[in-house]
Amino acid sequence: MNILCVGDVVGSAGCNLLRKVLPAVKQQYAVDVCIVNGENAADGNGLTPAAAKNIFDSGADVITSGNHIFRRQEIQKYLESHYLDDRGLIVPFSATDPADDNNTKLSEMNPQKLSSGVVYIVRPNAQPDPGTAIGSTDIIRIMSKTYSHLAVESNGSVSFTSPIAFRSSVDGTGVPEVDPKYYFVSDSEASNAGKTKDYYEIEGFREALQHFRAFNMDDVDNYNMQGIIIVPSRAVFARDSYYPYVNYSMRNRSLVFNFQVYKTTPRP
Repeated sequence: MNILCVGDVVGSAGCNLLRKVLPAVKQQYAVDVCIVNGENAADGNGLTPAAAKNIFDSGADVITSGNHIFRRQEIQKYLESHYLDDRGLIVPFSATDPADDNNTKLSEMNPQKLSSGVVYIVRPNAQPDPGTAIGSTDIIRIMSKTYSHLAVESNGSVSFTSPIAFRSSVDGTGVPEVDPKYYFVSDSEASNAGKTKDYYEIEGFREALQHFRAFNMDDVDNYNMQGIIIVPSRAVFARDSYYPYVNYSMRNRSLVFNFQVYKTTPRP
């Protein structure tokens, strides 16, 4: 019996390549059984039903996994179990009170996924018209209620647990945070501190924020949150050292940003 083992098909590019070459390889070597590792087959790690179908359609007989296989489940479960209130704040569905059953799940609000695994939601009817493009080096004024979460696996299922506040101007000062370092820090500031920019900046947040536009509001204006950005731990700081924004460890923690950009201005 001829057994072919294919290691670690990565992302949609890997799935597409597998579909092109695997049938010919199987035929050339008279393969009886083909085993493919699929733990990273989904863009941004993990395995989705669509990625698994691509692998099987390519000619695989068995898909093996690894420690990345359950990634992304936690985000999908979060989107299924939360909705937005009238001011755009994230609220969990009640397990006992049916009063919120008719609210729209976050999963039904057209969430968009980036190749990094970051997910963002542009809240309908809550965007500036036309708004201002947010430059990658701009000074932003952002109202937010942002929590970090741990992804914990239990019996083959992964969920977010242990939410802790990361930033919450809604519950704190009541005015937007101005020029946060997790969005932008200059090369000179980082260099003077003996650090690199990624010590401060949360790249996944920066990446997703480019899909939004800023309002032109005063700090005293009432908020009406415009969106959500969910940054998985590997796109936050992963296992790298980072600026101590909070008094707890951010290791392996994902971030859920619930926010509104009040204003953006070019940096002098």
